[in-house]
Amino acid sequence: MLKRLRFPHLYFGWWINVAVSFFFTITAGFGGQGASIIFKPLSVDLGLDRAATSVAMGVAALQNGIVFPLAGWLCDRYGSKYLAVAGCCLTGIGLILMYFVQSAWQYYLVWGVLIGGGNTLGFSVSIDKVVANWFVRKRGLAFSIRFAIVAVVGMILLPVISILVTEIGWRTTALIWSAIAFATIPVALYFVKDKRPEYYGLLPDGEEPAKDKLGKLASLSGAEPTVSDKSTEQEFTLSEALKTSTYWMLTLIWILVFAVGGGISVHLIPMFTDFGITPVKAASLVALMTLFSMPSRLLIGVIADRVSKQKIKYLLGCMLVLMAIGVWSLVLNPSIYGRIYLFLIFYGLGYAAFIPLDIIIRSRFYGRKAYGSIQSISMIFSAPVSFFAPIFSGRVYDNSGSYTIALTTFAVMASCAAIITFMLKVPELTPGRKS
Repeated sequence: MLKRLRFPHLYFGWWINVAVSFFFTITAGFGGQGASIIFKPLSVDLGLDRAATSVAMGVAALQNGIVFPLAGWLCDRYGSKYLAVAGCCLTGIGLILMYFVQSAWQYYLVWGVLIGGGNTLGFSVSIDKVVANWFVRKRGLAFSIRFAIVAVVGMILLPVISILVTEIGWRTTALIWSAIAFATIPVALYFVKDKRPEYYGLLPDGEEPAKDKLGKLASLSGAEPTVSDKSTEQEFTLSEALKTSTYWMLTLIWILVFAVGGGISVHLIPMFTDFGITPVKAASLVALMTLFSMPSRLLIGVIADRVSKQKIKYLLGCMLVLMAIGVWSLVLNPSIYGRIYLFLIFYGLGYAAFIPLDIIIRSRFYGRKAYGSIQSISMIFSAPVSFFAPIFSGRVYDNSGSYTIALTTFAVMASCAAIITFMLKVPELTPGRKS
């Protein structure tokens, strides 16, 4: 059994972070960035209106509420390696079947269940759990790097997928991505580690173990030793976390933000093409939003590492305010073309910061012990809202020829999420249970 992993001059946790972020973002690209790109051509091909086309994304969100908690529990109990492999396999199979889809129900089943389920099972909480396991003091920096890589890769993928869909069609593009999904399996097998770094004779963040612990760390038999004092944190169980009001406030924020993101993201490129923009240019604009989000992705984790647990809510709250401003800019300035760029800048900055900050806040508030389960339970409650959000946007457009009512609703929801964030309190373990 592997007891120790050492790369010269670089902590192995950084290799894990870079590898999983880069390769899994590419693998999940067609199911993520591709959803908005293929929206119009697929709806024409299958003869669906926008609400009906959005159902597949709603199904993906709904299964997310089922698979996400399961993935969280499985990675807490058994590790993340084979979840990542299963995600690659399900995604690859789903993308092959997309080539043969001829009806709405086939599309909903393949896209919503297989591809959506593969992405949820293999590339979400299971990977976040691995990164959270290998970093404590530098967790914010680790997630900043992770989501910066996700942003850069996604920014490149958007125009690439758009060009491929335009030139060779969405079906053939799906086949190409299926090959990418299966080719990612070796990456999952090597870089996704089921154990904490202590198991391999290392400490979180690449810290050097104290001399009196070297012997113990070098001869581990599977038990994980106590880490250095700098890396200690509160370790809540799932049941303990569920008893705190803060957890339910975080869950409500999660619901609101995911409803906004789900209701807007898949309709962005169709919305931009409705403005007379070509599909490739529309995809480039969405990629530009990713570029605008880079300051958040690169700096938010670094800043979070330097902010106390008591004050980190203000950082998240400010980012959600920016997101709300971005959505409001599309609603309040219908005659100004530049509103698109206001949306891209503010929404990009705010929304991009939410996921890394949510991960950092939950892991700092509740520890690593049950991180996967603690994060995933929130998804059960957000799934129904996330299911209806894209369908709601599509139905509003089908009925009115405009997204204005939907955008106004999402702007209000984003504003509410920001307000709730400023009310968060740091949870505390009961006396005698603190780590």
